Amino acid sequence: HHLVNNIACAKENQNSLLAVFLDLSKAFDTLDHMFLLTKLYKYGIQNSLLAWLRDFLRNR
Repeated sequence: HHLVNNIACAKENQNSLLAVFLDLSKAFDTLDHMFLLTKLYKYGIQNSLLAWLRDFLRNR
């Protein structure tokens, strides 16, 4: 809804609008998950967020 509203407002005001869409689903398949989780832990990502990411990456 927010994106559609921004597009409509830009068109209405004759402004330019740039949108970039990225599909990162394959990006996680190209690196070692334990390496990523270890790096995230060292950068301060811990507890429930790290557990959520670990569960997300499991069996991928």
